[in-house]
Amino acid sequence: MYNILRKNIYKDDNFILGGIFSSGFIEIKGNGFHLTKVIKEAETKRVFGGHLQEVFQINGKTIFLGRSLGAIIYDHSTKQKKEIKDSENKSIFKYHLLNNKVIAQSENGQLFYLTKNDWKLIKKPSFLKKYLPSQLLQLQDENIFFITKNGKAFIRNKEDQKEVISISALLNAKDNQNIKLKIQDNNIFIKLNHSIVVYSLKHKRILFIKEFEQSLYDFTLDKQGNIWLSTNDGVYFIETNTPFYAQTNKNKIKSRFYDNERIIDIKLNLTDLIITENRQERRINGIGKLRTFVTYDNLRFLCTSSGTYILKNGLVEKIYDKGSYNVLRQKINNDIRYYILSNSNLAILNAQLNLLKEEEIERFKYSQSSILYQNNILYSTIRKVIRLTLSADGKRIIKNEQLGFPKETFLAFRLQEFNNNLKVNNAYGIFEIDASNNFKTQEITEHIKNLTKDSSGNYDVYFSFAHFIDNNTILTTPAYIRSNNDQNLPLLLQKNKQGQWRANYTPFMHFEKSFVLDLIKNPKGNYEFITKDYIIEYNPTREVNTDYAFKSYIRDVLIKTIKTDATDKKQIRTSLADSSIYTSHTHNKSPTELNYQYNTLTFTYASDSWAAYKRNEYSYQLIGQDDTWSNWSKEQKKEYTNLREGTYTFRVRCRNIYGTISSVATYTFTILPPWYRTWWAYLTYSLIAIFLLLGGSIGYGRYRTRQIRRRNQELERVVEERTEEIRTQQEELKTTNEELVRANQRIQEERDEKVKIYLQEATDATAKLQEIRQILSKEGAE
Repeated sequence: MYNILRKNIYKDDNFILGGIFSSGFIEIKGNGFHLTKVIKEAETKRVFGGHLQEVFQINGKTIFLGRSLGAIIYDHSTKQKKEIKDSENKSIFKYHLLNNKVIAQSENGQLFYLTKNDWKLIKKPSFLKKYLPSQLLQLQDENIFFITKNGKAFIRNKEDQKEVISISALLNAKDNQNIKLKIQDNNIFIKLNHSIVVYSLKHKRILFIKEFEQSLYDFTLDKQGNIWLSTNDGVYFIETNTPFYAQTNKNKIKSRFYDNERIIDIKLNLTDLIITENRQERRINGIGKLRTFVTYDNLRFLCTSSGTYILKNGLVEKIYDKGSYNVLRQKINNDIRYYILSNSNLAILNAQLNLLKEEEIERFKYSQSSILYQNNILYSTIRKVIRLTLSADGKRIIKNEQLGFPKETFLAFRLQEFNNNLKVNNAYGIFEIDASNNFKTQEITEHIKNLTKDSSGNYDVYFSFAHFIDNNTILTTPAYIRSNNDQNLPLLLQKNKQGQWRANYTPFMHFEKSFVLDLIKNPKGNYEFITKDYIIEYNPTREVNTDYAFKSYIRDVLIKTIKTDATDKKQIRTSLADSSIYTSHTHNKSPTELNYQYNTLTFTYASDSWAAYKRNEYSYQLIGQDDTWSNWSKEQKKEYTNLREGTYTFRVRCRNIYGTISSVATYTFTILPPWYRTWWAYLTYSLIAIFLLLGGSIGYGRYRTRQIRRRNQELERVVEERTEEIRTQQEELKTTNEELVRANQRIQEERDEKVKIYLQEATDATAKLQEIRQILSKEGAE
């Protein structure tokens, strides 16, 4: 069992873990750890009497302290340890670290300080002897915060000490022996037996209280100011770097009202009223559906569906029989008027709560809110705001009209007065009512710099509830947080020096999806979001660090291996199983080379940003495979399959809810090629290719020689055949030529013969013609 958990100031991401069995240093990475033991169980029994009481770190050393002055000093430079024997004085000692000295305080008030080798008695008078503090914490400027044995808390400076009454009120003198104190960022962290308290030295008030049923042992703080708490049933994480404090809505309340020291709660069923005073609860029911609680001086009014009641000494008395929504009051000429608003009447009562008059008004089903301002009653229905103007004596209504709005309205209006000005809001906007200009409305939220609008001209965020923190800051929230779109969140509207409104989501990024029933301001000046499951208190003055540095971690790298199941002797089964080759919390060096069969890798990763850590987003890249970073995703696992041989670097980063990006975690590895793509395989392939080329070249040469010889022979045969063919053709041509010559001679002879015949015939014909001419000539002469 471990009873001490402290941050190791000499090493990042390292803590001191101490207990009965062993003590040492634990290194945390991601969600894993590695413990280096410094003190074993036998040493704890021998030196500390079986109980480690306290641990301090000063001057490069860690000092482990037992109940009766036994100590082990571990030197971080030499990594050696030295024992200081247990005192013969069997008193149980308290230990303090004051001015860089370890002080031991016995039960009878004796004081000792630790030297290099022993304890020395302190004889001089000291405030330690006077107050016998059970716990002590040194602050800046030599101031000291301490808690006395009888349960009083003080802050001591050089001149005097002042009691911290708010802390003293929480301390129980019987149970203040197990208190632990730490300081960080000007805040004191106090661990009691069953609660954790955070006190601000700057604001001089308690910032945070959380109670536990478990017994609390010890705690440590991380860089972000969050608490890691060891208890009797495990380790708890408490986020304190936030302006919120949440408690379970165990009574399922819908609305809350504060009445001095009393808390008035209306349950979701609207029939039970819970009055809490001095942590004692008293319930009232049977008076109809509860709508609101109003207090004026010593009068407390309950408005219900069955009438209006006065609450006195835990009893109720009905003063008006009709169902009502609100009771308003104003003073006119030293006289008091009360106005009870119902869904069809306005009842006017005097200071003695006697009914003076009932005025009829336009009937409505439901009124969200109402207010009395400058002799005017304004009340809201589902989609309207009605103005009732009263007479000068306040005894009657002289005017009834509906207020106009510059844009479409949505759901019920809520009215409020801030700095003597009227404000009204609904889901679509926040408006200011100018009473001096006939109650004209003007939208405050018309131009918000960094909010987007939909196609209808309405913002993507609803303003269902709104509170003016100051003239330049408005706290607003939708009824349905994170509905429709993930940006439908509460926000702060903040006005800059130029008078322009800007939305600030940052404080509210923690909010999960929920339904807001009411938003109220409590007596501490904080605001309470009442949801179905939680009551969330928001402190607008709390400074939160959202720009802190944090890391990403690669938690595991897994490969696929073949798992053999031989339980069934008849049939041996094999399957793929994940096998880890790297884990962030061990110190083994991961293999840089993997056989090709392990080319499917799975990476899991995380970060140490604990603000709403479930909504952290991650982006990764495998250099050698991916060209760019992946899209942001809440997934904390990535698998790569069938990677080719080569060197790769997997890197991952985280983006928290505030938009801050972490450092990059990397893991480099090499996948070896398969045997058939190794260098020696390629060398073998080359040699075989050379031998094949040489052998092929020789064989091919021989083959070509044979082919050429055969070709030559074939050509010779073809030439002989062609030559013979030519010789034959020549002889044929010669014979043909001779025949042609002879035929030509015959033709010539025949032609010459025919020509002679033709000439002879022509001559004969000519002679005959000559004879005929002569004859004709003779006849003509005659």
